[in-house]
Amino acid sequence: LISLIVLLFGVVAYFIQTETNLWNGEVGNTSVGPFRWFWMIPFGSAIHFAKSKKQKTLVSFIGVLIVLIFTLISPDNLSSYSTFTFDYFFIVSVLILIWLEQLYIPKFLHKTITIIAANSLFIYIVNHAVITILMPKITYSLGFPDWPLVNVLAAITLGVLTGIFWNRISRIANRVIKSLKMNLIKVVF
Repeated sequence: LISLIVLLFGVVAYFIQTETNLWNGEVGNTSVGPFRWFWMIPFGSAIHFAKSKKQKTLVSFIGVLIVLIFTLISPDNLSSYSTFTFDYFFIVSVLILIWLEQLYIPKFLHKTITIIAANSLFIYIVNHAVITILMPKITYSLGFPDWPLVNVLAAITLGVLTGIFWNRISRIANRVIKSLKMNLIKVVF
């Protein structure tokens, strides 16, 4: 119940921010407030705590209702590409999260999915730069169309490479720090 109350607060905050243009700028260029996507946090909490069929049905209804309301009232604010594709993907993904306890994945995909999941932070970090800076330059210079799927695959690839690079640099830095500590201990004693 608390999750649903906070969710209601998040949805109201979303509408206040997007409809009044309060901190509703473009990421990286102008001020952006967190309210636009805040509602997803309590909604995720409500999904997590929905255990019975009645609770899952209620949360499913609320999720579909939220997306429909957002789409009808301010479609450009929810949808990344100003189409209903994101909305359908979001609804289907949420319903899968709510109703499936486990999702079986073919064994040959385990390693790939594990690598992507392990580097999801880096994918998130580089995503905006890849889609807004890197891909337009590449697609323009090579004459390719600006396809969302290519942008996403490029962000995933660069995010995974960034994660691998970060992990290697971190391991080297840790070894250097440990050796410096050992040398300092020898000098002090």
